[in-house]
Formats: sequence, structure tokens, C-alpha cells
Amino acid sequence: MLAMPSNVGTKVLVIVWTGVPLYLMLGYVAVPFVETLLIGAGFVVALLVAGAVLYNISAVFYGVRWPNLWPNTFTHHEFFHGFTAAAASCHFAAVWLVVT
Repeated sequence: MLAMPSNVGTKVLVIVWTGVPLYLMLGYVAVPFVETLLIGAGFVVALLVAGAVLYNISAVFYGVRWPNLWPNTFTHHEFFHGFTAAAASCHFAAVWLVVT
């Protein structure tokens, strides 16, 4: 971003830093509906909560850029994607159980 013109670099920086809070909110999208879900879908709620926790863990990896186990091979970014995929899988399974 340092090599970009200042107006473009600023816009990119704003997009990057506003993306993290939006990403975190994605993990909590079902919170307003928890009471309704608890009535008949305990395991589904557990999957939703697990997904939210996994999304948050991945956001921490993304935000603090840690761990860096094997630089240029396996870094925080791979952990971020792994936890994001696991969180999405939890949410997918929850929706699948409700729909079928």
C-alpha cells in the first residue's frame, strides 16, 4: 500500500480494517434467534456456537498474524483458512439439520 497513490492506499486500508469487524459479526449472525433455536434444536445451537467460536479464533489468527510455524509455508494465514472452513462446516451442518 505504500507504493499506491495515497487516495487508493487509504481506501484499501479502510476496506481491510472494516472487513475484520464484519467478519467477526458473521460468526454471531444467529445470536438474536438463539432462544427460538434452543426450544427444539439444542444440537443445532451447539453447532452454531461452535462455528462462532471457530470464526473468532480464525479472526484472532488473522488479526495478530500468529502463529508463524514455517515461514513462507505454513503461517497464520493457513490457520485462518482452516478455522474458517471448520466454522463454515459447523454452520452448514446446522442448516442441513434444520432443513432436512
